Amino acid sequence: MPSRKTKYVISLQSTHGISPKISFEVTGAKAEKVLDILQPDIAKDRKKKETTSITLDRFFKEEN
Repeated sequence: MPSRKTKYVISLQSTHGISPKISFEVTGAKAEKVLDILQPDIAKDRKKKETTSITLDRFFKEEN
């Protein structure tokens, strides 16, 4: 009988495109370990993509 445990696919690729992408299937426990290791990078990426709200009022205010 096949296992019903959740599995994940992990893919890695060089940012320079020199080496081919590798993908493999891992168990949920290993995926969690990988996410724990990558947590600082994940946080940095989220902060970089974070949007900030701004109003255009300061560009349109008239000086008297």
